[in-house]
Amino acid sequence: MRRSARQKRPVSAPEPAQESPAPKKAKAARTKVAPAVHTKAKAVLVVLPGASGSFSKAMHDLVLSQLSDVVIHNAIDERRRWNTRKAAAPANFELVRSCCPSTADLATYGVDTFYVFAHSFGNRVLCEMLGAGALRDVCGVILSGFPLYGPKNNDERVVQLRLLPATTPALVLSGDADDFLHRPYLDTAGAALLQATLEALAHPAIDVVVLENAGHDLPKTKGKDTAAATATRMIESIASFLTTHRPV
Repeated sequence: MRRSARQKRPVSAPEPAQESPAPKKAKAARTKVAPAVHTKAKAVLVVLPGASGSFSKAMHDLVLSQLSDVVIHNAIDERRRWNTRKAAAPANFELVRSCCPSTADLATYGVDTFYVFAHSFGNRVLCEMLGAGALRDVCGVILSGFPLYGPKNNDERVVQLRLLPATTPALVLSGDADDFLHRPYLDTAGAALLQATLEALAHPAIDVVVLENAGHDLPKTKGKDTAAATATRMIESIASFLTTHRPV
């Protein structure tokens, strides 16, 4: 009997091993881009409040917060504790120095000097410091509501104003209804008294801006619309002063 030869089944080739799926790429962490920091400021400003140690809401909101192209170095909202009994008190000088930029700060801003804006009692401290040569790198000052005459009715504050160095440009902002510019025993009052006092200084670089219907607490006036207009004029005057007396 004839045997049929069994044909061997071809051995199937082993199936290739499936490649494991490529690992998912980890999502790269997003890096937050910090806003650009301007290293060149057109003007660096230090602000000094009056005897209360803080600025009024009107001065804060309508004037200081609205200044453009200006870097205010110290905190506007921080309360300053003056020694109001004596403007030239060492504690007041130290307080002002703590508000001012250091040489390193000025280098960061990209400038060599700074300006000072002072209101009321802050003006008196500022003039005392400048007269004593105790404040360096100041290229201009803005005197807001300088109180010419106080309760003692003497010339003490006028003498302090005379301490302003002739080499320091100054902008004087004053309301024509400021109570500190009116004394019944004087022949002149208000804007005329201020002008006469400043002219007697023979200072070569003082700009005077008298604000109509404004009192001592600038830019407050009788009515919101008038206060806004006063604030606008103050801002324009400050901007013009900073531009005119910008260091070359």
